Amino acid sequence: RLTRLLVALKRRYPDRVHLLVGNRDLNKLRFTAELGEADMARPVDEIPGPHWDPSAPTLAQHLQQVAEARELPSAEAANARAERLRYMLLHTLGCPDTFEFRRRELAIERAAGGRDATGGEFDEYVTPADARAAVGDDEVVASFVSEVQAGGALRQYLELAEVACILGNTLFIHGCVDEFSMRRVPDISTRFELPSSPPRMHTVE
Repeated sequence: RLTRLLVALKRRYPDRVHLLVGNRDLNKLRFTAELGEADMARPVDEIPGPHWDPSAPTLAQHLQQVAEARELPSAEAANARAERLRYMLLHTLGCPDTFEFRRRELAIERAAGGRDATGGEFDEYVTPADARAAVGDDEVVASFVSEVQAGGALRQYLELAEVACILGNTLFIHGCVDEFSMRRVPDISTRFELPSSPPRMHTVE
């Protein structure tokens, strides 16, 4: 709902509102690939853990932990799109509560008769238990995926947003630019690794 409001504000005042792109915004484009049929068919043992966090479990390890916690017969029994999404949110995007937050948001919108957030305030309150009863896991997954597909709120945000914005003599960016990082870019050979020492860099004018 917040994303739809930001998009509406940008469209209403295109020259006065500037939306920035952050890493977590862009990283959600992964949903269409990693929750798609091809990736769901991949053996989980072949899917590596996040390279930037060596302490995070792999998907296979996560599914095994879930199976043990739920007393399922095997890790494969836990290998559903919803659990893969939970894994991504918890271990690779740093937002462990977001799956249930989205479920409650969908339940609130349903209680409000599907009214869009840009049309007014929501007075309805939905408990987590009521949300679980009203909105299934598959609906939550579909919501996340649809948001990054054409016409989705996050997709529209990304299409209208900027990596950086200069207003007057001030640079606005999701990140840090200082005397040490100015014009310095990590060498492309360092992608998909977490350097144990300062990475190889090159200068871009």
